[in-house]
Amino acid sequence: MKMKANSDVLKAIWRAVSKIRSFGIDGPRPIEELDILFENEAEVDDALCDALREANPSDVAAVIHLVSLMRRSAILDVVSEVAFTHASGLEAKREAVAAMRRCEVEPDPDAVEKLAIIDTLDTGPGSGTLAMLMEWPMAWRGPALDAWLAVAGDNQLPAVEIAIGIDSDLDARLLDWIVAQGSCEAAEALQRALASSDDKDCTKQIKKALYRLRAQGIDVKGASSGEISDVPFSMAVGAEQLEEARAYVTSIDGRGARLVCVVWRAPNGGSRLLQAVIDDTCGIKEADVAKVTRKGFREHIEQIKANPTVMLSQVSVERAGVILADAAEKTVSMGDDLPEGFWTWAEVAGVEPAEGGPAEIYTHLAATEVIDDSALIEESMTLLRETYFQSWALEGAPIDSAAEEICQAESSVLMISDEQRRDRMQDAIRAAVEESFDDGTREIYRRRLEVMAGMLWDRGQSEEARQVFAAAIGLTEIKDLFRRHAFARAVAHRGVWLAYQDKQRELLAEQQRSGIVQP
Repeated sequence: MKMKANSDVLKAIWRAVSKIRSFGIDGPRPIEELDILFENEAEVDDALCDALREANPSDVAAVIHLVSLMRRSAILDVVSEVAFTHASGLEAKREAVAAMRRCEVEPDPDAVEKLAIIDTLDTGPGSGTLAMLMEWPMAWRGPALDAWLAVAGDNQLPAVEIAIGIDSDLDARLLDWIVAQGSCEAAEALQRALASSDDKDCTKQIKKALYRLRAQGIDVKGASSGEISDVPFSMAVGAEQLEEARAYVTSIDGRGARLVCVVWRAPNGGSRLLQAVIDDTCGIKEADVAKVTRKGFREHIEQIKANPTVMLSQVSVERAGVILADAAEKTVSMGDDLPEGFWTWAEVAGVEPAEGGPAEIYTHLAATEVIDDSALIEESMTLLRETYFQSWALEGAPIDSAAEEICQAESSVLMISDEQRRDRMQDAIRAAVEESFDDGTREIYRRRLEVMAGMLWDRGQSEEARQVFAAAIGLTEIKDLFRRHAFARAVAHRGVWLAYQDKQRELLAEQQRSGIVQP
């Protein structure tokens, strides 16, 4: 049957590609699809060109193989373009050379030479070879580097170290290979690379690699090339001093900050207190270790409890360690240094890495228990009256714009009705909600609410916990937050109101300076 639509030809091509990928280049031919394509030769070349340019990197080799099977020599220039000038894999490049030979066309000599060099890597990659590969065009550099790293031994650490920073797109592959060596020599290589790096993104990646080495139990801090004081860690409680340790965490304020306190017995008598301020977007903001008496610590905790805007919960030292480790990882990922107080604690607690994992509320409630309960989300806005939600208010340009809009509506000289003015204000709030809660902000507030829900549950406030948990889940599940998410609408409204008050104070101050205000 003759196919007429180009889309039908494309469907046959993609079915053939799927079969080639499933059975391999050397597997059986997709006979049925080839018959259809040969019946529609007038459309095949254009369709194959479209497929080549649109294919995922994992499909390119299969599409080129299909070109080879059909001997479509007229489109070999497109094959050459996709295989040799785009970021395709080695399999695609080899298949392109094979397709040219099958079509009795002389293959690209440069491509043949590069593939021959790559084929010799199995005999033992040298540092000189790596330096040469890093100078190749980008379309070849990545696949060639992967081939080199796949056969390189730990004796090539110096060569890999030197290559870091040459191409930012390839640094992750080089660092992954170094981490995979899992040795003190690898740690030392990373430390030297860190010391010589003047690129912020590269520095971040190296710090993450050091963290991963530490996760393997490698002594990163004690390596011979010097100490790295900004590698994250978490607390593995095993030291004798921690047997009587206690830990506390506070609720999260409106800007994502909370306090973590850990007190432990010092070996030479007395106690030590770690007090860290962590932020859910930038990690560890402050961390100090101080001497403290037991009485002094009790008084400190009671003082925190007396603050009505804060919830305080006692947690296991292990849990505090996980919270701190998660925050430390954020700090390092941003290229910032961890406070010195962390390392005082690290000497006591050890450095066993830990993942943050799900929030504590998930051990008590499942998302499915609250996700469809719109009443819970509606009720959650009432929690903003609680003192521990007092500081929760949105900030930023959309909030300021809404406040400005309301100021203009109130001071408008135009003859508009009260209803029109209210509508204008309502539209301003709606815009503030829609513009403020992008995907990133939704996720940030969801995590904050999950933490708050867990703390409320631990305090025995199960109904309030359900409301907050429902609000957390709803932030990423509900599209129209203005209409259907009372909590989001309320924190936006509070933010706009606070910004509005600021603008009014500024206006009043300006009027007073100008002498306009009458007694």
